[in-house]
Parts: sequence; C-alpha cells; structure tokens
Amino acid sequence: MKRWLKRLSMVILLALVGLVVFAATRPDQYTIMRSAVIPAPPTQVWALIGDIRQWERWSPWKHHDPSVRCNYSAAMTGVGAQQDWTSDKSGSGTLLFTGWEAPSRVVYELYFKEWDSTARGEVTLAEVRPGQTEVTWVMHGQNNLLGKIFFVVLGMEGAIAQDFDLGLSLMKEQLPKNQSP
Repeated sequence: MKRWLKRLSMVILLALVGLVVFAATRPDQYTIMRSAVIPAPPTQVWALIGDIRQWERWSPWKHHDPSVRCNYSAAMTGVGAQQDWTSDKSGSGTLLFTGWEAPSRVVYELYFKEWDSTARGEVTLAEVRPGQTEVTWVMHGQNNLLGKIFFVVLGMEGAIAQDFDLGLSLMKEQLPKNQSP
C-alpha cells in the first residue's frame, strides 16, 4: 500500500511539473479577437458601444452573472468614461475608456481587482455594406506564470472567445429587429 501511494504521489508530482513547464513555454502576451457582422448601420451599433452605460445591455459577463452591480463616472462617453463593477461571483474591477473615436472605435482598459491584472481591448466598427456593420472585439494582455497556468488549465482563451461571441450576439439582439440581414 505504501509503495502504491508513493507511485501515485510521483505521478501527480510529475504531472504538476509537466503542467508548469508547459505553461512556462506559453507566450507572455495574449490576444483574443472575435468579429461579427451586425445588420444595422454603424451609428446604431455605436449607440451601444460609445456610451459606457450601454455595455451592460450586451455584456456577456452580466449575462452570466445578473448580480453584477455597476457604478459609473460622471462622463458616460469619451476618454475617461468609467464603469466600476462588483459581484460576489464575478469579483470586482473597472472598465475605463482610454481611446474614443466616434463612431468607429473604443479603446479600453479592463482591470480585475482580485487578480491585480489589467487587459487592454478595443471594439471597432466598419460598415461592410449599407446597413451592415462589422464589429471586431479584441483584448490583449500579459500573463505571468500563474496566468499562463490558468490559461492552460481553465482554457481561458477559448472561454473568453466564447464570451466575446456571446457579447456580439447579445449586441445584435439589442438593435431594432427590422433591419435586413
């Protein structure tokens, strides 16, 4: 019995060492990007993106955790517009507009308090045909070794990409239904 436990312990230790070594070989930086064509003109889509209060309407994280509570800065649009959120399930953090080019692009920083981690992102709009807007959502960040381990173990890149896809889908739902596809 003792020998069996020793072997099991060695297997677990080797698996953990293998995980750490594998995670250490992952890139220090990550980029996640998703796009969707939304059947609405850029000005209608911009109304959901350019005003920080409107992000709650299409946020995949608010969709997953309706208990998220948000507070806003005095500025709702433009550089400096800020949303602070808190939730028992999702933690707390800040979304801050750091770039704002109406009606085509918002650049932001996303700070996660519990992880003391900041990601940078942007949402851009491009009219691909009259009444059709391509929305591209990108997030960039840095990963230390612990972050790399979480990305590997929890499949964070795929999970964030799925959340972006959900957010883009929710954005479509918020726009008038009478648009042609």
